[in-house]
Amino acid sequence: MIYFARVSDNHKSLAGIGELEEANVIRWSSFFNQDFRGNGISPMVGALTSGKPELEEASQNLLSYFDYLDNHLAVSKCFASNDNLTCVNISVCVFFKVIFSQLPEETIHLENYGNIYRWYFMLLQHPVVLKTFR
Repeated sequence: MIYFARVSDNHKSLAGIGELEEANVIRWSSFFNQDFRGNGISPMVGALTSGKPELEEASQNLLSYFDYLDNHLAVSKCFASNDNLTCVNISVCVFFKVIFSQLPEETIHLENYGNIYRWYFMLLQHPVVLKTFR
């Protein structure tokens, strides 16, 4: 995802502008892929054969990741990785749209995470993200 953004003639900024932004894109990409997906979501949506202890641990992990992201977005206000739209934001928006449709309703109450709620619905209206869903 980051590679394709870097080599794109039209969307190089989606990989981050400058070394620090690129590093933040990689950092947040790793967080969402490893922690959110690997330790939080995957056991809950059947990607792994999980028993009750694993599911409880995954649920607790997921809530802590939502807390972490919500607190981060309280400070950053706009996007997860930088002040500009990046491929991480697009990827996570698509990912959230999918998981919110797969997880049981009682798993995550997005309205309890005001900053994530604001960020997610802002992203859903962003022109680049809207093109993604077409």
